[in-house]
Amino acid sequence: MEQSVYNPQNVFEQVNSRVGEVLNKNHFERQGEITTEDDGYSTVYIKDDLAYQIYMNNEKHQFLLRYCGVENDEVDGKWRTRSLLLFEPEDESQIKREVESVVNDFTEEIAGPSKAAIVLNQVQKRHRGTEENTTDPIFFFNRLVPLCKDLRDDLLKERVTYGEVRGATFAKEKVLPKVQLLLESGSQSSIERLANIFSDLYEVGDLDVRSIITLVLINGLTEQEYQKLEPLFSDNLKKGAKAGLRMKGKTVKPEKKKKATRYVADNLSETR
Repeated sequence: MEQSVYNPQNVFEQVNSRVGEVLNKNHFERQGEITTEDDGYSTVYIKDDLAYQIYMNNEKHQFLLRYCGVENDEVDGKWRTRSLLLFEPEDESQIKREVESVVNDFTEEIAGPSKAAIVLNQVQKRHRGTEENTTDPIFFFNRLVPLCKDLRDDLLKERVTYGEVRGATFAKEKVLPKVQLLLESGSQSSIERLANIFSDLYEVGDLDVRSIITLVLINGLTEQEYQKLEPLFSDNLKKGAKAGLRMKGKTVKPEKKKKATRYVADNLSETR
């Protein structure tokens, strides 16, 4: 097994301490001490009918911010993923930067009462059986942040400027150039991670995510760039990419405008 360059428990304690402070300021109360899971660590914070969980999956090298409902002062255990970030620093110099990335992302997702109201609404919709079980472009872009270190700033600027993230447009203008740069000068392990993210999100993403991956990003690559990725794709994505290439150069209907509040990333069944 490959030796980790960081101490998982120490890293989790750093993230939990800082994100926990933000949750406490928003009147969420921690439930007990850090729990040691079979594959990592977790802590739970509760406020009224909503619970947040900070969860680190050591096996998959992931940090997750999850949420669920609370009934009779007990979490209902139906965890949904609001944010998921890979945590794979290649050396000690990257550990602090990746910790900052996780803390900033989770803090952004939970800060302020309006964020809690949005998430609580998702919990209530789930209880009513009306919640969509899909993964949207915001979730996809967040998965790419560890590979494209300045992508988080681009996402923040996009939201400030337009009040929302314009999925296909943002992918073409901001994500595609970073993907091309990674394919040109990135390590083989980074390219493999990129292909895995594309494959994973093609499987579980909504129609917008699948279209962004095939019609915007893959179709925006040169033949040389595409050949670096294609052998690493899942079988389903290989088929989707092949079909998408037939659309290259053709006019596609513009994307529909979405409400600015639709930032919640839903659960991935394989995250645990």
